[in-house]
Amino acid sequence: MFGDPDAAHSWTAVDDIAATLDVLGRDERAWGSPWIVPSNPPASVREVLTAIGERAGTGEPTLRRMPRWAVSSLGLVVPILRELAGVMYQFERPFVVDAAETTATFGLTPTNWDGLLDATARAWRERAIGTR
Repeated sequence: MFGDPDAAHSWTAVDDIAATLDVLGRDERAWGSPWIVPSNPPASVREVLTAIGERAGTGEPTLRRMPRWAVSSLGLVVPILRELAGVMYQFERPFVVDAAETTATFGLTPTNWDGLLDATARAWRERAIGTR
């Protein structure tokens, strides 16, 4: 994996991004200010993949870290890895956001974390079964 598998990270559901943009686009209080999308409490990549593995029945993941130099080198021939260099900081050390102001102002809250993990595990399981 890229970065530190044990660094805390804020994860944001795509539906929560869409819901936040919808509200911000319709509410004049949003104008002229940056807003952070409500996200669940931070969790490391290892914690997230372990939780999904438990739900999917695959157990704890084996994680190996790809060094930054390898990502940079591969970026010379793999365009997506070239782009990764610009966001790797989010995974090399804690990357935690606080959307308390967004929640207080607009009443937005993140999608239930357990539900997100369940849905992700179900999608992974269905994809694995479909590829056999």
